[in-house]
Amino acid sequence: LNCGLSAVMFIIAAVALAVKAGDLVPILSMLGAEVILDAMPLAVSAAAVLLSAMGTVTAPALSIEGRSIWILKSLPVDPKAVFRSKSKLFIFADIIPAMVLVTVASVSFKMDILTALVMAVLTLSLLLVISEAGMVLGIKYVNLSWDNETAAVKQGVPVLFIMLIGFLLALLTGGIGFLLVGKIDLRIIMGVLTVLSVVA
Repeated sequence: LNCGLSAVMFIIAAVALAVKAGDLVPILSMLGAEVILDAMPLAVSAAAVLLSAMGTVTAPALSIEGRSIWILKSLPVDPKAVFRSKSKLFIFADIIPAMVLVTVASVSFKMDILTALVMAVLTLSLLLVISEAGMVLGIKYVNLSWDNETAAVKQGVPVLFIMLIGFLLALLTGGIGFLLVGKIDLRIIMGVLTVLSVVA
């Protein structure tokens, strides 16, 4: 349930945005907070990476096997194929719901097509960082001796690290947006962040 929590939160956020975005825009404009509206694409990407990190599926994917890990080891399957199959779960648990949120945000805030596309690519690249980092940490700090699944899913070292990484990525993405928006074209900012996340 915890691993699927991010998917649920993505959908809830998308529905809330679809319903309340029309009220949010005039309120922010009235308060003189246009900078928030200008940086909204980065804010959406930051929110997506934070939600993903809170319900990561890759970090505990190996530990959740527990003592039954020997079954996987005994199968005539390349270990890389096993890891790839676990990574694919991330597509359904996080990437697809995140793209729903991105699409709703694009329509709700009337973003132009190019901005929406760059935001989607940035969000995807950040989520892939979370996915790959979760898998690497899950292998490095695997815990197969748990007695309760909660220990592997909610209390494992990889999960805590991924939540911290997600928080830092969200803070960096959102912070850069608010600092540089209006000074540098927003699409350039998102493009640079995308390249950096891909290189990472």
